[in-house]
Amino acid sequence: MPHSRAFRFLTLALLFAMPSLAIADEPPVPTAEQRLTDLELRLEAVEQRLAELEWADSCEDTRQQALDFTTLDGAYETSVPALWNGTPFVVDVSNALPNADQLLELVGQEAAKIEASLGYQVFVAGEVKYLPNLDRTSVVFLASRGFANPPDQHIELRCCDEGGVGTAFPWWRLILLPTLENDDAAFLGGHAVINLVHELYHLLGFVHQGEVGIEMSDDLQSALNVWYTTSTPADLDNLAWSCPVSVDS
Repeated sequence: MPHSRAFRFLTLALLFAMPSLAIADEPPVPTAEQRLTDLELRLEAVEQRLAELEWADSCEDTRQQALDFTTLDGAYETSVPALWNGTPFVVDVSNALPNADQLLELVGQEAAKIEASLGYQVFVAGEVKYLPNLDRTSVVFLASRGFANPPDQHIELRCCDEGGVGTAFPWWRLILLPTLENDDAAFLGGHAVINLVHELYHLLGFVHQGEVGIEMSDDLQSALNVWYTTSTPADLDNLAWSCPVSVDS
């Protein structure tokens, strides 16, 4: 009776297999030490997620501060933070500045420093070129003259016939520096070189200490401790929030 032998063989095989199947269906009971380790891992994951959310909120708040500072009465949405889309801005320097080549070189140095720290470019050195002089630094005056913004993704360093010190206009992506005719060569070269990075960071959304916004470090705000204003790791961290590697559309 071949069928009966086959049936008995199959039955015996199933009987032998059932104990192992029953054991496989029952998960091992974790020890108290294993349960504690699992709980610690879960808590660590929760803490990491909370830190990520806190960092994201801080990043969003810092970027909003940069947007608020660089927007003039809500009427201009043409600042560097507002236009930032991951494409680096090009900084052009007026050929009317007697040390234009030196200024452009400093722009390139700061651009390389930012790229080395953040892993991406925020701006790059453009070229020394003709850019019309402006005769006053007043916001009201420039607005009344219908000052035209530089082309998108461009920043301009121009001459100002009014003299005085350099002035940044974040909403126009513009830095005005005094001309040689109004200030002696030593002061012009000194101020332009010493404060160039300081004025550039105004365009990126940074404010003086004590003002509302992303505060500059001591070395970025003043050249008292260094030969010229320069960004610190703290400034570069804030820049990564002002102009993040990616921006939600």
